[in-house]
Amino acid sequence: MADSKKLIGGLIDLFCRLKYGWSWDIHAAAKKGNLNKVKFILAKKPEVVDAKNSTGEIALCLAAGEGHTKIVELLVSEGAEVNAKGYDGETVLHKAANGGHAEVVKLLLAAGADVNARSNKGHTALHRAAGGPKEVVEVLLASGADVNAKSKKGHTVLDRAAGRGRKEVVELLLAHGVEVNTKAGDGGRPLHAAASDGHKEVVEALLAKGAEMNAKNNDGETALHKAANNGHAEVVKLLLSRGADVNAKSYKGHTPLHRAAREHRKVVEILLGSGAEVDARSNKGHTSLWSAAIRGQKEVAEVLISRGADVNAKDKWRRTPVSAAAIRGHKEVVMLLREHGAVG
Repeated sequence: MADSKKLIGGLIDLFCRLKYGWSWDIHAAAKKGNLNKVKFILAKKPEVVDAKNSTGEIALCLAAGEGHTKIVELLVSEGAEVNAKGYDGETVLHKAANGGHAEVVKLLLAAGADVNARSNKGHTALHRAAGGPKEVVEVLLASGADVNAKSKKGHTVLDRAAGRGRKEVVELLLAHGVEVNTKAGDGGRPLHAAASDGHKEVVEALLAKGAEMNAKNNDGETALHKAANNGHAEVVKLLLSRGADVNAKSYKGHTPLHRAAREHRKVVEILLGSGAEVDARSNKGHTSLWSAAIRGQKEVAEVLISRGADVNAKDKWRRTPVSAAAIRGHKEVVMLLREHGAVG
């Protein structure tokens, strides 16, 4: 009897190998969207519905992450655990939300998925959805998602949406009462995130709802520092037009001009045109010209010099811009500085 069962099992396995490939890999079938294969596997081995793969995920996680609605429906109807978590602590709902699959999200919520479940990093499904389509965010909010949920590092849902430039999502979150000035673990606000990545329309939306223009993160940097550092000229113009402090200093004494001078000539011109102090010094005594010189930024150096930058300004160790440029081998910058009176 045992031998006949083994023979039958072997024949079934052979049939599945020939027709579907490796027969019992429900995870691969679910991820690829092979509904017939998933049905066959469950019919023969229903116990694998909640079997975990090497990353601790069940087939439902994989199907949800890929947006395979029919397979998700099947697995849920077969008793798959809708709140199952992988080793990262993310639930099936996290996966569906991250993938932007609104219909799957609705299905999971209807089946009892925990809308505010946390991953190991403290992210909710709303955190994951905030970087994607507005529709998924709407579904989660309508189901009671915490709009002000914070991750373990203090990042909010609004931080993610702002940093990803998701204007419609940002506006939706704002309409649902999200706190616009919440600090993340690094002290940054959503405005820092939007400005850092150059999302002008998001910056405008945040400012319209009371975002603190000159708020500083844990490094003492404002949103203007972030925009200037990454060369986002239009965001720099916008922030300045709304009253950003052009000479705000970080805790290391850097102004937005110090940041821009590293490589962004256009932003340097904008800042200088808005009253940036050309020879402002950092805590180490570095000027913006020093920052440009040590990085070989000849065009930036030319702009700074044309605005009266001191070519012989010395830092705490009595190093000048020309010595900084020489140490790094920036010959053109050295020549430029000497042409304008640099010594040393």
